[in-house]
Parts: sequence; structure tokens; C-alpha cells
Amino acid sequence: MKVSLNWLRDYFEKNYLPVAQAFPSAKEIDFFMPRGGFEVESMEQAGNDTLIDFSITPNRGDCMSVRGLVREIACLGFADAAVPLQKATTFAAEKEHLASVKIDAPSACPLYTGCFIRKMPQNKKAPAWMIERLEKSSIESIHPVVDICNYVMLEMGQPLHAFDADKVKNLCVRFAQNGEKLTVLGGQTLTLASNTLVIADDHGAQAVAGVIGGLDSGVAPATTNIFLESAHFAPEAIAGRARQYGLHTEAAQRFERGVDPALPLIALDYAAALIIEHLGGEIGEYVISKGSEISAPKAIPLRKSRIERILGYEIPSATVEKILTALEMKVQQLSADYQVTPPTFRFDIAKEVDFIEELARVYGYDHLPLHQPRIEQLAPTQMAVDQFQKIRATLTSQGFREIISYSFIGENLQAQCMPNDKAVKLKNPLSAELAIMRTSLWPSLLNTAQYNFNRQQARARYFEIGRVYFNEHDAAKACLKQPMMLAGLMAGAAVPEQWSNKASETDFFDLKGEVELLLDSLKLPITFEKSERPMLHPGQAAKIISQDKVIGHLGRLHPSLQQDFGFAVPVYLFELALEEIALPVHIKCQEISKFPSVRRDFAFLLNRGQAVGEIINFVKAKLGALCVDVIVFDIYQGKNMPADQKSLAFGVVLQDKQETLADEKVTQLSEGLIQSLQTKFAMVLRDK
Repeated sequence: MKVSLNWLRDYFEKNYLPVAQAFPSAKEIDFFMPRGGFEVESMEQAGNDTLIDFSITPNRGDCMSVRGLVREIACLGFADAAVPLQKATTFAAEKEHLASVKIDAPSACPLYTGCFIRKMPQNKKAPAWMIERLEKSSIESIHPVVDICNYVMLEMGQPLHAFDADKVKNLCVRFAQNGEKLTVLGGQTLTLASNTLVIADDHGAQAVAGVIGGLDSGVAPATTNIFLESAHFAPEAIAGRARQYGLHTEAAQRFERGVDPALPLIALDYAAALIIEHLGGEIGEYVISKGSEISAPKAIPLRKSRIERILGYEIPSATVEKILTALEMKVQQLSADYQVTPPTFRFDIAKEVDFIEELARVYGYDHLPLHQPRIEQLAPTQMAVDQFQKIRATLTSQGFREIISYSFIGENLQAQCMPNDKAVKLKNPLSAELAIMRTSLWPSLLNTAQYNFNRQQARARYFEIGRVYFNEHDAAKACLKQPMMLAGLMAGAAVPEQWSNKASETDFFDLKGEVELLLDSLKLPITFEKSERPMLHPGQAAKIISQDKVIGHLGRLHPSLQQDFGFAVPVYLFELALEEIALPVHIKCQEISKFPSVRRDFAFLLNRGQAVGEIINFVKAKLGALCVDVIVFDIYQGKNMPADQKSLAFGVVLQDKQETLADEKVTQLSEGLIQSLQTKFAMVLRDK
């Protein structure tokens, strides 16, 4: 929030009791405000004034006003100025509550107030000093009534809106009908969703509540009668609505964070008084409509022992009371402890620890003592940190680069890549491209590869470690799962360009080899089985299995997705459940056999669609403990081979730990294996 230092100083001098110190300089504010949680983004000299841009955190909506900032400056900058701000002077006109506004969404709009102002002279302007303050806060002068509304909003934190009273009738606060149209100030026509709170009349929506007014019902140079609105809207009813329609307004910023429910009538009186004083007119009826009861803040116990335990330091009782009182909290001392009631504008205070955080913030973190931490020796956990380090080291040694991406993706990308996953939708997304919690790390890797290929990077090898999120439904309830995953991507040249290797593109077996190398470094035995995943090529996708459990998938990106992303080369992906692969493996040692091994090679013709991995697993199971290894050294399909067949050649290494294998036993085992393969897989032994 950008604000004039002169305005802050002026408000302090008018609304605070006399204090010994003068208002701080810009340099002093730049020093102590960040220590209290308010970063100063910039300072700009403007004549005899300084424009200060404060960064306000989302939980401190009360400080998006001159009033709130002055409170914090006084509390943080002056130990002797711990007195609450006085209430703003209200307009002392006769009020007759003759009219009302219907509220059909009581929880979204607990309180709606307004007043009619009639017979305003035309061609009036807001005072020059007011326009100057607005411009210094980066708000353009539009219309004198709008200028006064903006001025009150900046000073007190309560957004207001002015309707042309001759253009609206029978106002109602309700949720929009799905598809309802509204042309807002600035000329943009919105197609409203049913989750959007609106101010409507007999002709339809006239404003998006807490965000922006409608063009047709807004004040204009010819307006002489206005209805001035000052309402309290629940933050959850306003949050995200401006972004939903591509808007950004000062009112939405404040209502999203939460506005003091005690302010609407005070701000309404103040704005009406300024309008009558500077523009003229007559005050008419006042409107006060209540939707739902606004619960008053409750007193919360604050224990002195708890303060000392958390902060590690004793703050004098007088200082505790002074700090909390300066923050406009009601403090009642009970023996050594306190009962503290937070003010209505502090939505972020609900527990005892929140008060303690406020004490530490205002008292100064530099006053808190330093202690050497006590560290207890803990037994290694199952998910050992060194396993993560080993995974990163193995992948980076193979030329992969680690990326870190957002946990959110767009709904279109989710539907494009993983249409069947039960994704978690965000209620308040940062943007349309970040509206869904990711169910896989693959979309982030694809976006990264696309970005780099578009910038002439010819080879991509990336990996990411992070959580994915999805809803898992059972008979009783839906449960959010968020497992830690490891995923990788390969595309482009198989090896960097060099003189000793011929140029070739990455293929499925390059990917499979990298995964095998990684899992072998973790001493994790694995097998592969054919699988189908929507994102992967139907003929080049596999499940990764370890100890009868599926721990991941790998394969080539589906051709349709390759085309959608604009990749000129095939893209290969893998994804592994990190909880399954990062468990420490207990290595078992065994004695090396003293007896020689024997190798027998076999060549078969078999069905082209038969998975070779299934055959290898069958051979190992058939030969049992005598089988040391099965080595596939040739697979051929193509010329001089039937279209529905392929040739498979593999070697079997046999070894006995108790004795030397006799030729007769090796022959017997070989013949039995050939017969079993012929029976099980209809394989035909080749003569040559």
C-alpha cells in the first residue's frame, strides 16, 4: 500500500493523545517497520513529502489503511505512545431508518448499511488536498463522490460504493444466477458464476459485491441523488472473485483479507459528512440491514508462564499490558495471568500463541535471548536422508538436472494429461493456470522441456522430487493422499555430441537403462511388465515392480500429447513412488561359489507381441537357484522374418555352489527349459 508520509503524520497528530516524541521520519519508519513485519518496498521523494510503499501480508488486512498503519507505527516506534486510536468523528445528522435492503445471502453479507443523499449540486469537485492524497496513493480522481469514497477507504480501511439513486430500486444482496451478465465500470461485460455475490435490483445485478460496481448504476456527472453503500462482506465470499474475472480492485484486496465489521456505519457517517461538507446535498434515509449475527471476539486466557516458555524470556507485566493495549486489545489482569480480548479487526488472532507472537513482534526479536539448541541423538529413520542424496547424485551423474516447480497446474493441462485422476481443485487459485493440485510430476517436466526446446536446447534430461495430490475414495469418505514422488524426462540426443559416438536419439531402452541404473544403486530388485497409461504410448509403456508391488511407471509420451506440446522428437518419462524406493535396503552377503559356471545360448522364434521380460522371469523361476543370470544379446524382427514373429537370442549362466555341474545335468536342464518354453509360450527353437 502506497501512502503519503504527511498524511500519516497528520492523522497521528489529530487522532492520538499527546506524546513526548514527534512522528518518526521516513528513515526511522524504514528501520523499525520491517522489524515488526511490514516490509517497506520503496520510498519516493515528492516535494516536501515522502511516498512510502508498504508490503502488507495477507493476514493483516487491518493495515491496508492510514488508520491501521498509524496504529502500527505508533506501537512499534514509541514505547511511550501505547494508547489506542480514538474513533473517527461521525456525522451527527438526524437518521431515520426508513428503508431496508433485502439480504438473501446472510452468511456472505452479515451487515449492509447505506444512506441516501439528495439534491447534490452538479459541477462540484473534491478538494484539491484530497485529490493530491489520492494521487500519491496511485488512485486516479474520477468523480467527486467516488473520490470521497476512495479517500475514506484509504483512511479507514472500509470500501464504499455509490449508486445513482435514480437508477436502482429495491436492492437485494444475493448470489448471481449462473450466466447472468453485468457490465462493470470500465466497460467490461462479465458472465457471472453462481458463486459470485452481487448487489442486485429488480432489473438484475448492479455490482459485484466487494469487488466493482456496475456501469449502468454508477454515478455520473449528471447524478444529483446517490445511495451510498457501506457493507460488511465475509472474506470467504469475496476471496478470489476479482481474479476469477481478471479484475484487480482496491476494494477486493481489502475484503479478501477481512474488514473490521465495526466499521461500516462509522465509515458511512464519515463519508456522508465529507460529501455534505465539500459537495453539498441533503441527507435522506439511512438503511441498516442485518444478514446474520456477527459474533463478538471472545476473551482468551494468556498465561505469563506460557509467554516465558515460548519466548525464553520474561517480559515485564507493565510492558505486556502496554503492548497489547496499544494494539487496541482489551486486557484484564488476573493474578499473574491475563484475559485478553482481540479487537474486531484482528481476524488473525484466535489462540494464546497469537498474542505471544504479537508481543515478540512489537517488543523486538532482538531483545529475545540466544540459547544453544539441545540436540538429542536420534536413531536413523526408515526414510534415510542419505537415500535421497544418493538418488540425486546418481541422476545428476548421468546428466540429469533437477527442477523445482509449482504443485499446481491448470484444469486444461490436467484434463489433457490425466483425465481419469481425481484431482483436488483449489478454492482460491492464484490463476487459471494454477487451479488444480497436480496428480503427477510429468506435466511440470513436460512444460520445462517445452520451454527449453523452444529456446534451441537440443537435449533434455530432467528430474523432480516432490509431492502429488489426489482424492482416494472409499466406502465411507474421501481421503486426500499426498505421496512423495520422483519423476524424470529424457528427450533428444542419447548422448551429448562428440566424436567417439554416432549421433542417435533417446529411445525406450535408454530410459529403461537409466531407471535400472538408479534402482540398482539403491540395491532394489525390479522387474518390468507391460502396462497402459493415458499419457504413454500404448506399445511403449511399462510398470516397474519390486517385491510384487508396483512402484512406478515408465514409457514414451503418447504421440497425440507429443503433437499437442509441439515436440519434434519422442519424449520419454518415468515416475517412481519415493516412499517405496528410498527405504534402506539390508544387503545380504553370500559366499562366492568355488565351482565354475556354465553358459548355454538359445535362439527362438516367438510371437512378435510376446514380452521378453516375461520369458526371462520364467527362465529364472524354472532353473531356480542354479540360474546365475539370463543375458538377452539379440532381438530381431524385420527382413526375412515373418511379420508376426521375432527372433530372440539369450544366454543362461548356470552355477552350483556345492559341486561342478556335469555336462549331462546341464544338457538335461537345457532340454527341459526348451520344452517348457515351447509349451508355455509356443516358442520354436532355431536351427542356426
